[in-house]
Amino acid sequence: MDFAALAGSFGCPADRVERPDDLPKALDRALALGRDDGPLLLRIRVPADDSPAYEPWAR
Repeated sequence: MDFAALAGSFGCPADRVERPDDLPKALDRALALGRDDGPLLLRIRVPADDSPAYEPWAR
């Protein structure tokens, strides 16, 4: 499901991050909006096989 598109359909600003290199730009765009009055969605793709943070618990 495309949660960024769904959020956008309700008027909530949203952005997708598909690669680690895209994250800084997405965060800059989110912070530039300066929204103090509502939510903002960042959909960040985290592949299970590329996530060393979960490795100790997966064993």
